[in-house]
Amino acid sequence: MRQHSFVYQITDGKVHDTNVLDDLIPERGSCHVIDRGYLDFARLYNLTVCLAFFVIRCKTNLKFRRIYSHPIDKSLGLICDQTIVLSNADAEKDYLEKLRRVSYAITMLKIRKIICYRFRI
Repeated sequence: MRQHSFVYQITDGKVHDTNVLDDLIPERGSCHVIDRGYLDFARLYNLTVCLAFFVIRCKTNLKFRRIYSHPIDKSLGLICDQTIVLSNADAEKDYLEKLRRVSYAITMLKIRKIICYRFRI
């Protein structure tokens, strides 16, 4: 039986969200679901180097270049499934790997976009 662990940290308002990523101890194969307030590509790259995975909602100003569009099943609410690389100069040097960007519809008016490092599900 596979065990799941949950880690949470409560801080005062003086601690910036991304600093919490420094306290994570990434384990090989672990998956971290992270709020977009924690979007820091240098810190996320550390998870990748440790062979941990992450899923994070995209910010609206994410700069990227699409490498490939994967086939999707629109009946599941999927809008796109892409392999991307970051194109913002700072993020590009902080995160050196390709990423997966997925857009999906929650409702007709609500669309979510996520990025992750995991390509096989």
